[in-house]
Amino acid sequence: MQDLRERERMKIDGRACFAGAAYLMGVGLIFLLGRVGAPDGLVQALGPLFALSGVALLGVLTRSTRVPTFFIADRAIPAVYAGLAFAAAATGLYLCLGPAPAAPLPLAGVALGLGLNGLVVGPLLRMSGASALSDLLATRFPNFLLKAIFTGLLLAVGIFIAAAGFATAVDVFVTLFSTSRGAAVTIVGAILVTMIAPGGLAGLLWGGAASAGVLIVILLLPIAAQFFADDAALGAALRETGLWREALAQSWSAEGAHDPGTNALVVLASALAIAALAPFTSAPIASFNQRQALRTGAFGLFFTALIGLAAFIDLALWPSPAGPMSSGLKASALLLAALALCAAGAHSASRARGANASGAYSRYMPLASQRLARSRALTLAIIALCAGLTWRLAIDPKAAIVVAAALSLGLIAPALALAFSSRATATHAIACIMISLATAAALIVLERRIPGAER
Repeated sequence: MQDLRERERMKIDGRACFAGAAYLMGVGLIFLLGRVGAPDGLVQALGPLFALSGVALLGVLTRSTRVPTFFIADRAIPAVYAGLAFAAAATGLYLCLGPAPAAPLPLAGVALGLGLNGLVVGPLLRMSGASALSDLLATRFPNFLLKAIFTGLLLAVGIFIAAAGFATAVDVFVTLFSTSRGAAVTIVGAILVTMIAPGGLAGLLWGGAASAGVLIVILLLPIAAQFFADDAALGAALRETGLWREALAQSWSAEGAHDPGTNALVVLASALAIAALAPFTSAPIASFNQRQALRTGAFGLFFTALIGLAAFIDLALWPSPAGPMSSGLKASALLLAALALCAAGAHSASRARGANASGAYSRYMPLASQRLARSRALTLAIIALCAGLTWRLAIDPKAAIVVAAALSLGLIAPALALAFSSRATATHAIACIMISLATAAALIVLERRIPGAER
């Protein structure tokens, strides 16, 4: 068994190296076309086209009719690649929240929440043996009313996350290719369908890993170019400590949260909300065991920090104004991050209806083929809903993320904490939900009496 796993890992590493080399050759081709005088529009568009076609092809290649592959990726995704998928979705979350001074959630709270999700919630979920967060809740609280409530909540959270990523991807696509909004919605929706509908969790994680790899390459290219071209120029840029200090100070504060006590409360609330977001628990589910799930979370946080640091340095090192090649590569990075977040939300929403893995409910589960068909149909319906909302309405990604975080903090996080307790029962979960709803109602009543800076 160990030899079989090692051989499979060598095959996976070989394919990853081949894909990475192919993408680098594509970037080199774009560079050569720009140097020989190819039209700027072609040079700018080739980078996003290479990236989008790559993730779409990966989704098609992971197509499977097997339940273990579709729902848990055969528990065979190496921790490095699952961590890359986690980092891609996390980058998409930061992208949707926008620049730090105007972000509705403090980035310190988001970072802390991602850490809790990757190092605590994910490994505990993998230890339970569930194939989704909904399965854990359905198994721990086998109550029909509770299952209906959790299904609705997880479905809503996934849809809001997916809508935020979808709207961001469409905005970037329209800006890059100057197409109509309807055409952009159609193309983005088609790419998402090929990413996650054929292979389920396997397609989501492999597409996310490829997206994070492309992100890292794109962000490190200008740094490497500056380093090898003129080391002194790179050192001078890095010695501008005043610029970095001011940017770092802004990135760890939320707009309007001036009081230290209020800011600490907002950071804590944001951390708990992000920690309980179901779309970010997909990567540990594909791990072989709990230890590997912990490694997945650690790799995910490392790659997220690497992407953030590289993007931070690129603010000074990327040519300004950006040329056709650099602007196209930057746009492809934004597109892939938004698509990774949208795919994670859509897949999570399609798994909102949990299965009780330990009770009599398992006797009434539909056949495997029916489960796959229903999950695929729900995935397509969610993507179609996001496309329709983005086309008809002006979706604010920030507002969608905040609503998802509010639902996660108020109703899912308390129930999740109870689910990890061996003494909790369905009665405790019902009482927890009632208390959360009563607290939310009281806050709505008191909202107008609280000054805006403390709200």
